[in-house]
Amino acid sequence: MPRDGQGGTVGKAINLLDLFDESRLSISAAEAARATGMPRATAYRLLEQMVAAGLLTKRRVEGGRGARYAPGLRLLELGRLAARSLDPDGIIRAAMERLRDRCGESVQFVVASGDSAIYAHVVPPRAPIHLYVAWGRRAPLYAGASTRLLLAWQPEQVIRRILAGPLVAYTPHTPTDPRDLLARLVEIRRTGYAVSFGELVEHTAEMAAPVVDGQGVIGSLSLAGFEERYRDPATAAGLKDELLAAAEDLSRRLGYRGPWPYVEPVAGRHSVGHSPSPRAGQEGGSHASGAASGSP
Repeated sequence: MPRDGQGGTVGKAINLLDLFDESRLSISAAEAARATGMPRATAYRLLEQMVAAGLLTKRRVEGGRGARYAPGLRLLELGRLAARSLDPDGIIRAAMERLRDRCGESVQFVVASGDSAIYAHVVPPRAPIHLYVAWGRRAPLYAGASTRLLLAWQPEQVIRRILAGPLVAYTPHTPTDPRDLLARLVEIRRTGYAVSFGELVEHTAEMAAPVVDGQGVIGSLSLAGFEERYRDPATAAGLKDELLAAAEDLSRRLGYRGPWPYVEPVAGRHSVGHSPSPRAGQEGGSHASGAASGSP
């Protein structure tokens, strides 16, 4: 989605890159011009410059009339560098691998990005048949345990904007009622973790806990797998214990020194209709392959 108010050459180039998503993997110069409102000649020139820089690739359409542009390998390289920059010492990755080995499930580290979230790190399970979660995938903040947990700790203005919609139903289980969604956010802040069943892909499940550094929540650590396993009470309890322990250990390594689970203090709890404050839960003034594809 193009961003408003992006002037200059760099801003226009960013608007063109923002056109790409899961539903639009390539564009023509004419489509880019219509979507951004810039002259076709300007869109064509910028697209060609990004091809020359390796940010985009150019493919001639059948018959040789016109061309389509798609994300290039340089963007893939930059994406991998961005993921590494989130974990330069490998602390997060190591924690994820330990959790994977203990639980046998796919493990994700998800971060908020604007009004959505990105699966920044993914460690797949060793089992030959497992749920496949795509690295770098963008997902809505309101659907799925790992992303909704992040929404629960966002500033009030972000929560209000998301609740105002649109809230797209990806499956029959996706929460789309704002009051129901707000109640779920309150519950996350009360318990310190989140669980979801089939909200983005049916027959899958996800369980998430916050990862906290000295300033607040920086991401969510989550387990994902097939729904049947998470519906079993004993199995689910064991997975939750492992997840919370792993999230706490990782948070301590990253500098968090407050109480655990990371929850909102009783004195700071809010009623439905009022979003939580962004810094609740801090202590004192110191903030311490046969694979099914998709995200839960």
